[in-house]
Order: sequence, then structure tokens, then C-alpha cells
Amino acid sequence: MEAGLTTATRHINSRAFAFARHDTFHVRDGWLIKGLDAINNDSDAFYHKDAHHSLGVGKNMLRAISYWVRAMGLVEPQPDAKGFRPQLQETPLASIVKERDPYLEDEATLWALHLELASNQTTATFWYFAFNEYSQRDFTEVRIAIAISEYLESRGIESVAESSIHKDARCFLRTYLPSKSQSSKALLDDSLDSPLAALNLLKQTAVDGHYKFQVGARRNLPLLIFAYALYRFQEFSEDEGRLASLEDLRWGPYSPGRLLGLDMRSILDYLEELEVKTDYARLIRTAGLSVVSLKDNVSSLQILEEYYASVS
Repeated sequence: MEAGLTTATRHINSRAFAFARHDTFHVRDGWLIKGLDAINNDSDAFYHKDAHHSLGVGKNMLRAISYWVRAMGLVEPQPDAKGFRPQLQETPLASIVKERDPYLEDEATLWALHLELASNQTTATFWYFAFNEYSQRDFTEVRIAIAISEYLESRGIESVAESSIHKDARCFLRTYLPSKSQSSKALLDDSLDSPLAALNLLKQTAVDGHYKFQVGARRNLPLLIFAYALYRFQEFSEDEGRLASLEDLRWGPYSPGRLLGLDMRSILDYLEELEVKTDYARLIRTAGLSVVSLKDNVSSLQILEEYYASVS
């Protein structure tokens, strides 16, 4: 991931970041649906004294499940929620996932969950930084930890413990790498992989402890999920227009290029296919500039619903 120009930049502020809220547990298969079911039955499900018994996990894992369903955009405080422990409800995304892919068997669902996680700068700050702000394609745990520390400091945020940042760095790696690819210094006693490891967004290099963002074509990324990411990017943009430059789509925070690990050639391929098969995007080339025009009155969730309808 190299640095690029963008007009859609947003930054973390001093009241909107979180580190090491996962109790060192990366997300596991079954946890998200388990957490959603609990909240659907009782909006206070995570707050009861014996809640961990009800979910069949330890207290630390309960806190981790509570964290991950929020970090992946599946639950949110109710609109009128107040106090230290606000009541929770499932999000529109969660409602779609539960109806269309309740066991998270479709990789498109994993892409949707990854998009939420990598966009969530308030609850999953490290994940947001790694995909949206970090300027290097290759990294080590130490390098990326130093980079986010400098990023926070440049924005007047100095209260984050170094140990918390390194916990997030290790959890970040376990979110996207299978245990068999982990270095000898990784969590060797934890072989249960995250479902997001299937997306192949990260890889370990030939050098132990060195990692790389995988950037290029994605055979496991459906066309309509690319369109979903495209419209999410527009919804995050502070520009209310329906035009986006190719540079923004490749390099801008929240962009398909950043979040899906797509290079410019892959983005163009998806856009051209989208223009031929749908009316969701039109590539306009004028005066040496290339911009993408998106359809009015279409939401990203409508496109996600269309994807599931197409495969049902």
C-alpha cells in the first residue's frame, strides 16, 4: 500500500478510538452468530452476571464476543440508549446476514464483515489504521505498532499504552492469517483461526515475523460485493456527489482499493464489468481525467440484498 492523493480523508479524534478491547481473543467461527442470537433474545444479554454461562464460554471470551459483534457492525446501542451499559440491538447489516447467511458460509458475508471492521475507527482503531492510513505494504509487528503510535501522537493522542497497541497488532495478525502461517513467535497455543483468514488479505513473507498486504485481483470477491464496497465508500465520503476519481477509489480511506486490497487494474476490471452487467457505475473519461459516476437513490445495503437474492 503506497501513499496516494485523496479527497475523502477522515481522521481519528481524541474521543473516538479504542485499543485492546478483545481480551487478546481474535474472532472465532460461531462467535458472531452466538452473540447476535443472545442480543436478539435479550438486549442486556452481555451484562448479566452469569451471561458467560448462558453462552457457554468463559468471562474473558464473553467480553471478546461482545467486542467483536460491535467491531464488525452487527450490534449497536439502541437510539435512546443511555448510561454506561446501553441496551444493544442488531444492525440492518446483521438482519440481512441472519436472514440470508446465518452460518456465515458465503465468503461474500465475510467480505461484508471485514469491510465493517476495517472501517470502524472508533471501536477497532488498529484495524482502521492498518487498512486506511498505513502507507507501507510490507511490515512487522514492531513497525506497524510504531507507525500507529506516531499517527496517534500527531493527532494529539498520547494516552494509549504501548502494550495495548502490541496486543492489537498481534490480534490483527490472527484476524487475517491462518495459524499455520504464523511465525514461531505467534500464539502457538491458539490454532483456532478467524473466519476472515479465508479472505487472503495478509500473508507472511519468507522472513519470519515479516508480513505483507496482499494487493491485486480477487477471484473470491463477487462483482456485487465490489459494488457494495463502492457504494459504502460513497456513503462514508463527506462529498455528497455521486462522482469519485479513480485515485480516490484506489487510495482513499474506506475505498475499495484500500479495504479490499485491489490494485488499479483490478478496480478498472470490476468497474468495466459493473458497467456492462449493471447500471450501478459508469466510467467517464474526459480531458485526461477518469471519474466514476454512481447511480442515485441506491444504498449499499440494497446492493448487498441483491447479491444474496442472486445466489439464493
